[in-house]
Amino acid sequence: MGGSAFASGENPLFTPRMPPHIYELVKSRCKSALRELYIYVASPIDGPAKRDYGDVDVLMTCARGEFTGRSGEEALPETVIKAIQYALGAEYVLAERGGSHFAVPWPKDLPADSCAAEQQPQRYIQVDVTVSPSVTSLQWSLFKHAHGDIWSILGSVIRPYGLTVDEQRMFLRIPEIEQTNKNKAKIELTDDPCEILEFLGLPIAGFWETPFPTLNDMYEYVAQCRMFWVRPGKEGANDQGGTHDPAQDKAKLKSNDRKRMSSRPNFSKWIDEFVPRCRQEGRYTTQRTSREQIKHEAFARFHVEAEYNRRLDEYIREKQIDTVWKDIKAAFPAADPTDKYACQSRGCTIKALKKVIIEGDTSFGVLPDEDSPMRDKDGFFIFENVYDFISRKGQEVGRAAMARHHQAYEELLETKGLKRKQETSSEVA
Repeated sequence: MGGSAFASGENPLFTPRMPPHIYELVKSRCKSALRELYIYVASPIDGPAKRDYGDVDVLMTCARGEFTGRSGEEALPETVIKAIQYALGAEYVLAERGGSHFAVPWPKDLPADSCAAEQQPQRYIQVDVTVSPSVTSLQWSLFKHAHGDIWSILGSVIRPYGLTVDEQRMFLRIPEIEQTNKNKAKIELTDDPCEILEFLGLPIAGFWETPFPTLNDMYEYVAQCRMFWVRPGKEGANDQGGTHDPAQDKAKLKSNDRKRMSSRPNFSKWIDEFVPRCRQEGRYTTQRTSREQIKHEAFARFHVEAEYNRRLDEYIREKQIDTVWKDIKAAFPAADPTDKYACQSRGCTIKALKKVIIEGDTSFGVLPDEDSPMRDKDGFFIFENVYDFISRKGQEVGRAAMARHHQAYEELLETKGLKRKQETSSEVA
């Protein structure tokens, strides 16, 4: 929240940004206090060369006491909130799902720096606390939120190659599906930070222990990702992660990245300054891999090929069913609404064809020729044979469907007639 959680509302609080030495001292005190409540307490590695800080972020798991309750996606139990509030000495609390904000009075033994204490309102420090459901979840959060904007930048680099890293793990996306169903398109790969960094071609030792000295150091680290490259000159856009002149660089960005351009200065500088500088210097101008290659490497490393193909096949079958159903309806245009028999005939025909072609119903007695099956051995439609069946045997299926409909209607009338006779007999008796 960057220290803004308490800045609005009926009684907004004054939470000025903290210079580094005050931030480090307050963070240390908060973690020390919270270790009385939880075994594992930590903060993400800060972004590079920050001049000041808006809040203190603390993540923790494994409670020492018996107030554990449920955490993670569930709201923190009131007893936990009270315990944390007491430990921090917080005067105000904003409890939210997934994390809570605590307003801690600016310690009286710390200087106000540029703030004229006598002229300013009561100063507070915002402390954001998240209780993770497990040690693994805690480690992932520390990894994902380390180094400030690094994952915003890395995300824009790896996305064109079909990879996504969210708040839980890394995924491989299926391109045929992601345009219509983003969640279904995501195949889980791993939640192991080391596995992810190795797969992206990024070094581990020394880079995930302390902040980068400068912003440029972080950029140079990201540029080591084997999916990063800069398209030289001002050629057309490329769908494999290459970037070109600044205007096209921005035009190629996804909507979320364009928002980050205005709200995240470090991300904006990556696009506006670092990438153009690499182009000018002729660095990273050779594409090192492709989306197809990354896919096959993910298959080999994470053993997801079977699930990838299963989900893709399922999607293709669903799309084929939609196509066949549309073709069936198109082959028998809507009848004149005043012609009830024609409307009934069309309705029976297309419903029966759907059962025969899509559901494999053989009860109508109209089957495809043995040498013209409508599906292949893997269950995919052979559209040429489907269209031929509709053309040659659609009317026959329709006649069988109408005959079945009339038979059902006659049986219904007969049943109603017997029921009336029984009711009449009962009344006479």
